[in-house]
Amino acid sequence: MAILTGTQGSPQSTTSMNSASAIDLDLSVMTPCLNERFTLATCIRKALETIRRLGIRGEVIIADNGRSDGSQAIAESLGARVMPITAEKLHDLITVYVNSHKRIHRKTSKTIDPEP
Repeated sequence: MAILTGTQGSPQSTTSMNSASAIDLDLSVMTPCLNERFTLATCIRKALETIRRLGIRGEVIIADNGRSDGSQAIAESLGARVMPITAEKLHDLITVYVNSHKRIHRKTSKTIDPEP
């Protein structure tokens, strides 16, 4: 898995997860993957480009429910980490995300647009 590093305005480099701790990351972008081979590459590229543009240390994690449409290979080829997950656990993660987003949205209206 690739981790993008750097500070704003400085060159970014790529390191492997073995040489960098997840604790050192500024951002982890996690997205569910349910047979998404037609849209997954675009989502990963936009997330990675946003991480690069912001000049932060970040990663992309794909929560995969084990489908066989080739999404896992696409994600890995682009440097995303694929995390196998059951449909039930994926549902739980989505529920937590939605509830967290509601709480966060009440506190702030800031969002990060992947488009420059």
